[in-house]
Amino acid sequence: MKSSLDWRDRDFSSEAFHNFYERLVMDHILIIEADRADDIEYITNVACVALNHLPPRYIRSDVDLTLYMSPKECQEIELKVSRAVKNAIIFVNERASHFESALS
Repeated sequence: MKSSLDWRDRDFSSEAFHNFYERLVMDHILIIEADRADDIEYITNVACVALNHLPPRYIRSDVDLTLYMSPKECQEIELKVSRAVKNAIIFVNERASHFESALS
């Protein structure tokens, strides 16, 4: 018997909520790796690694969160994202070169 409150009956679009860090991570990657912006596989790999090193923070709107954050909290988040992206780039590049050398 289905409950009338069954979430599967609702129309939840992917835009109803999202991880706050996703957009920040993508912005950082596309700035740092602008020359590889067309390499979707690479960008996606870096984003996934970076996001897996950040805490999940699901929100309905970016404004919902940033409106209540202090400037110090905003700086801390920027620093966390920057570190996560830089480390993810190193990780993905190292794995790619290990893979390439294994194929040689």
